[in-house]
Amino acid sequence: MPEPHDLVRRYEAAVDVPAFGGRLEVDWSPGERVTSVGGLVFFATFLKETGLFDRLCEDFPVCYRSNNSSSKRDIVGTAVLAILLGKTRYVHIEAIRHDEAARELFGLGEIVSDATVRRANEKKLDAWLLRHEREVYEPLLVHRYVIDIDNTVKPIYGHQEGVELGYNPIKPGRPSHNYHSFFIGKARIALGVDVRPGKQHFGRCGVKRLWALIDALPPNLWPAAPAGSRWSGGSSSTGGSGDAVCCSYGVPRRRRSRPSSRGSPAENRRSRRSRLRSSRRFQQS
Repeated sequence: MPEPHDLVRRYEAAVDVPAFGGRLEVDWSPGERVTSVGGLVFFATFLKETGLFDRLCEDFPVCYRSNNSSSKRDIVGTAVLAILLGKTRYVHIEAIRHDEAARELFGLGEIVSDATVRRANEKKLDAWLLRHEREVYEPLLVHRYVIDIDNTVKPIYGHQEGVELGYNPIKPGRPSHNYHSFFIGKARIALGVDVRPGKQHFGRCGVKRLWALIDALPPNLWPAAPAGSRWSGGSSSTGGSGDAVCCSYGVPRRRRSRPSSRGSPAENRRSRRSRLRSSRRFQQS
C-alpha cells in the first residue's frame, strides 16, 4: 500500500474523466478537504458507462407534448442531482438551478424548477422506480443472502398523509411515520422500504410488502432464509404464492382460528358455582 504522500504525487496532474457533457479534467488539490460534491464527477461517469441514467430517462412514464415543456432527461436529471447533492425537499432544488458545472456534467439542457419535479412526481412512478431498482441489485442475488428487516420511527412535524400518534420513543406524543426497510446487511444493499402510519410499528405490518418483494423474484433468486420468520404470516399480496415460500423455508404459517368450546358468560358462571358447591360438599364430608 503506497504512502499518502505518494498518492498525492501520483495524482497531482489533472485526470481526464469522460462525462455526459464531454471529457472533463479533474484537478486534485493536496491538503484540501473533500466536499460533498467531490465524488459527483466519478458517479456521473459510473452512470454513463453503465447506461443506467440513459435507461432511466428513456422509459420515464411522464410525457409532456407542449413545445415549452421540459424534457424527460431534464426532469429526471434534476431529481438525481438534487438527491446526490443532499437536498431533502423540493424547494431545495432552487439552490442548484444555476449550477452550470453540474448541468454540463449530466448533459442536461436545463435544471428545471422544483414545481416541475413536484408535478412529475404526482404521477404513478412506483412501478418505474421498482423496475430500475431491481435492475441494479438483481444480478447480485445469485449469491446466498438473507433479507434483514428494520423499523424506523420518523417523527413528523406538520400535516402529512398517514401521520398517526403511535409508538415514538424519541418524541413521545409526536405523530410519526414508520419506515419498514428491507436490506441485505452484509452487502449494504437496500431492497425496498414500506412507509406505514404511526401506529403500524409492529414487524408484521411490513410482511405483506416483504412477500411482494420475494414473489417478484424468480425462485432461484430467493433469499437463503427470510428474516422475520418469527412473524407467522404466510399470505402473499400476489395471490397466495407466499404460502409456497413459507413451506419452502419452513416458516410457520398463520394459525387458523378454531371454534371456541366455551359457552356463554352466564353458563360459565353457573358452572363455576356448581364446581364451588361440589368442592364444599367434598370438604364437609
